[in-house]
Amino acid sequence: MSAMFLDLSQVDWGLVGLIFAYFLNFLAVIGVVFVERRSQTSAILWCIVLVILPVVGLVFYIFLGKGPSFGRKKKFLNKYYKDNTYCKEMENQIRLISDRSHFPEELPADVEQSADLIRYNLTFEGSLCSLYNRVRIYTDINEQYDEMFEDIKKAKSFVNVLYYIIQPDESGERLRQALLDKAREGVHVRLVYDSMGGRHLYKEWFYELEDEGVEIVEFFPSKLRFFNLNVNYRLHRKIVVIDNLVGYMGGANIGDEYLGKQKKTRPWRDTHLRLEGESVFLLNLRFMQDFNFAKGCDQEPQPFNPDCLKEAEQLPVQIISDGPDTAEGIIESCYIKAIYSARKRVWIQTPYLIPDEVFLEALKSAARSGIDVRIMIPGRPDKKFVYYCTLSYAAELAEAGCKIYKWEGFIHSKTLLVDDGISSVGSFNIDIRSFKLNFELTAFIYGADFGRQMAGIYEADIERSTLYDMEAVRKRSLWQRFKERLMRLASPIF
Repeated sequence: MSAMFLDLSQVDWGLVGLIFAYFLNFLAVIGVVFVERRSQTSAILWCIVLVILPVVGLVFYIFLGKGPSFGRKKKFLNKYYKDNTYCKEMENQIRLISDRSHFPEELPADVEQSADLIRYNLTFEGSLCSLYNRVRIYTDINEQYDEMFEDIKKAKSFVNVLYYIIQPDESGERLRQALLDKAREGVHVRLVYDSMGGRHLYKEWFYELEDEGVEIVEFFPSKLRFFNLNVNYRLHRKIVVIDNLVGYMGGANIGDEYLGKQKKTRPWRDTHLRLEGESVFLLNLRFMQDFNFAKGCDQEPQPFNPDCLKEAEQLPVQIISDGPDTAEGIIESCYIKAIYSARKRVWIQTPYLIPDEVFLEALKSAARSGIDVRIMIPGRPDKKFVYYCTLSYAAELAEAGCKIYKWEGFIHSKTLLVDDGISSVGSFNIDIRSFKLNFELTAFIYGADFGRQMAGIYEADIERSTLYDMEAVRKRSLWQRFKERLMRLASPIF
């Protein structure tokens, strides 16, 4: 009878565990190949990792795997439908600007080249083209902070704030105090921060704000402090809206590092926008959609404020948002369409240059067609492994005829200038995360005057940059090339 029972003491539990790990990895491989929508390179690389590293690979896949789980897919789908429903409920408010913005017949002469892109963004993303705006561009974040906090002081009705990163340093304390002061005056204050980007914030940082009635929402919080299964899906946007009169958006978060106070990335260069006019209402609509999703509520948005038009002029602006809750690659697609429409130049600033094949080919095609393609990247990295990958693509693009510039410090700007009339400033990086994973935001501004301003800023930045030409590319050591190729190979995972 005893022979009929399994002697557990004789079982090799290590082997059983390894077999079980391989079984789980096999299920993950099936998901990569047959369930998730991935590029071939990404799918092959993940399959290799899962087969070679049965335990470690599975852990990497759980936390860094690109495709959302079925639960997250449902959550993103619900967000998409809620956002659309929200916009429909706002039709009466939107109609105040859509009558002349839905697709304007009276576009200024210097915007006519952009009409096709405006229509594309409207059709693909549903982004209204607000006609009457005033836009100020900042390259000095000290100045941007000063003006933003001054605008917050003037708030009478509400202040809505959303940031990917808020650091509990001097800059973070300045924001906290500004919001606290307004809440004590009876102004309605909302604050949204990303769970990963705001991970350094401590509980005490929020106490007074909560006591004064500030509505604080953490985006995709984790029940475990150091483990977040939503680590891939970050709210990378930066939004501040005051009374629907003034809005801020762009590349800079809240932290002393954005003021160039960290030795590692000093000097720091960023680009941010101050908006007035109809675009502010649309920016606030984007904020309220994210706020309601993160908090799980259905708060009504603040109504359109006609006083926002007092200082506005005819300057078309489209606010384009992107993320895993929308059609794939909206901002990337807008960039590519703008690049292919170029007649004279394509000038880009990006802290990370890790394009996919479609974006890479668009840049190469433009350069080979005689278009002046310039790409400005950091001369000093914030993340070395990402920088090696950036240098690999920079070398390939330089060989295709693009001009690559290394700014003297760390450039965090995310900008695009096509010819004179198409400009973009926002949170969107030229990398896989911004293409596929993060919730991003950018403003397309149409007009020659603004374009010339962008060009002047770019040319001033070139004076502080080094041309990464073919001579520099050829001088790379074998060790340097190996590191670049290795990081490039791993880029679909990270």
